[in-house]
Amino acid sequence: MLWVAYTMGLLLLVPVALSLNFKDMTFAEMREATTELQGSFAEVTEASKLLHVPVVSWTDGSKPAECSPPIARITNLQTLHTDEERPQVLISGEIHGNERVGPLAAFYTAHMLTLAAECVGISRIYQAGSGAGRGAGTSSVAMTETQAKACGLLETVYSISTGGTQGQGGSEGSEQLVWLAMLAAKRDTFVLPAANCHGYWRSSREDVNVDTNRYVYVP
Repeated sequence: MLWVAYTMGLLLLVPVALSLNFKDMTFAEMREATTELQGSFAEVTEASKLLHVPVVSWTDGSKPAECSPPIARITNLQTLHTDEERPQVLISGEIHGNERVGPLAAFYTAHMLTLAAECVGISRIYQAGSGAGRGAGTSSVAMTETQAKACGLLETVYSISTGGTQGQGGSEGSEQLVWLAMLAAKRDTFVLPAANCHGYWRSSREDVNVDTNRYVYVP
C-alpha cells in the first residue's frame, strides 16, 4: 500500500534525526524558514489564503499581533494538475503551542524532502522510480547551481550522502537520497509545522484561550 511505502521512506530519516542538534524556533523564524522552502518542488501559502480562514489576531502586551500558519505543499508541481491519482499526505507538527518538538520535526522533514528532490533532479527521480536507476542519485553530468546547493546542504546539515562532490556530478547516490526525492516528487504532501500559531507564538497549550483537544465545534 502507498502509505506503507511512505512510512518506510520516512523511517530512513531516523538516523538523520539522531545526528541533528535541534534548536527551538520562534514563530517568526519558523514562518521564514518554511517560506524559504518555496521552489521547484514546494509551494508555500499561509493558511488564511489557502483555506480562506481568518488571520489570528490578539494583543501581545500593549502591541497588536497576528499570525497565520504557513503550509508547504511538496510535490512535482509541473505535473500536479494532470496527475489525478497522486496520493496526498498531511504532516502536522502540533495543535498545542507548547508542543515544541513536533513543529521542528515537521519542518526538517519538509526541508529534507525538498532538498533531496532538488539535488537528484526530476529526470533522475523518474528514472529511479522506473527501476532503470534505482541506485542513481546525482548524475555524472555537471549539476546546476540549485542542485549543487541542495546536495551540499544535505551533506553538511543532514549528513546524507549524495554520491558526489558539491557542484560536480558524482557516482551513484545513496538509497536514502533517492527515496526522499521520490517521496517529494511522487506524493502531494502538505506540511503544517504549527497549526496553532497563536499558541506556538506564546508557547502555550491553548489557541486563543481554547484547548483545541477539548473543544467541540458545533456549526
